[in-house]
Amino acid sequence: MHVIFTSSDSFFEGWLRKRVDYLHHKTLVVGDLPLEEAKQYFLDVVGDHTYLLKHDKDRLISVDFKIPFRMTGGRMFLVDEYVEQVAVSGHFKDPMDFEPTQVAYTTLEEVLGKAKPYDQEKSVGSVDLLPRPLESVITAQSEPALRAMEAPLKKCGKQ
Repeated sequence: MHVIFTSSDSFFEGWLRKRVDYLHHKTLVVGDLPLEEAKQYFLDVVGDHTYLLKHDKDRLISVDFKIPFRMTGGRMFLVDEYVEQVAVSGHFKDPMDFEPTQVAYTTLEEVLGKAKPYDQEKSVGSVDLLPRPLESVITAQSEPALRAMEAPLKKCGKQ
């Protein structure tokens, strides 16, 4: 018997590993690449980029890949976005300078700004949490969203 689980959630593999003996399952991750594969994909994208200047290519090839990986999480689409943004705007290290993180942060600010205890909807993204939360749960859907969620926490820590 074969059972196929699919999920867009990158944490799914860890969840499955805790519940099913590793001898009885094989996982194949499509989409988000592990660090080494993401680095190779990144180097290929940089090398093949048509209008990225040579000094930017050299800089990106020599950069510690953990910096872009922390922003992209190995998601190929986001690796492409990162390289494209460097080609247009120049190199950056701060995740908050990455456009997908800025979009996620703006969305987070809007959600938090509208959050009123008396009109909060019941969380629909937390049906698998037991016991069920009484408050809304915000889940990061990508590395940029996670970096955006870290920003207000850092602000709270500085106060």
